[in-house]
Amino acid sequence: MKKQADIRKKDHPFKENDLVYVTASHIKPQSGVNKLKPLAHGSFRIVKKINDVTFALDLPKHWKINNTFHVSY
Repeated sequence: MKKQADIRKKDHPFKENDLVYVTASHIKPQSGVNKLKPLAHGSFRIVKKINDVTFALDLPKHWKINNTFHVSY
């Protein structure tokens, strides 16, 4: 099973202090129409590496969401 799971696994080049974009697919818009929202938000600085695939980002204070994201986002 590990062999099959590792087929789709990709290494990521991210490290602390890099600038990254966050996909907007799971972030609800404050107002307006869903289909007019941007595809990605950014660029945000990586503040901390939580584990191999999770990072904490420096998000704006007015965003009321958790600042921890998986590399797939």
